[in-house]
Amino acid sequence: MKKLFLILSLVCSSSLFSQQTIEKCEDNDLTFTYSTQSTVSGLISWSLDSQIFTTTSLTVNWSNYSIGSYQLSAIQGEDLCPSNMVYYTVNLVECPNTTMWAPNTFTPDGDEINNVWKPQGYNYFDEHFFIVNRWGQIIFESYNLDYGWDGTYNGKMCQDGVYVYCLQWKDVDNRFHQTYGHITLLK
Repeated sequence: MKKLFLILSLVCSSSLFSQQTIEKCEDNDLTFTYSTQSTVSGLISWSLDSQIFTTTSLTVNWSNYSIGSYQLSAIQGEDLCPSNMVYYTVNLVECPNTTMWAPNTFTPDGDEINNVWKPQGYNYFDEHFFIVNRWGQIIFESYNLDYGWDGTYNGKMCQDGVYVYCLQWKDVDNRFHQTYGHITLLK
């Protein structure tokens, strides 16, 4: 569960606005707790989707809501001088449905099984990956997931050991993604 703090101002003047974008994916925990920081103690009146809640913090499981924009507001204090209203817009968007994964071990030993290391994924474009040795030297680079690393550098087989990869791509919404990992080369 993620916790977010909204600051309520005790000055009787303008309102505060903020926003959050949440990707609604199957594996994501979409429960958030919204709290306030204020010099006045007491309950806060929260408003979300035409519902009013009176509590010190508000926990929302966004998986129960449809894709769209929602306005969460909070106010605290007496009728004569309440705090400023805090508005928090939450945008629930579709999951980009893109992912990449890569094996952590391969065996380029010439037996025609598991001889090439290459990542896989779906809903991607502009893919790029490179592999570095323990000294940070790039020993392999590709802009095509169909062209993987055969365990060689400058025409010679690399030593058994652990190497690091960096995998970069864009999703269908043109957002940049990057991940790192380790590869164990075994002959």
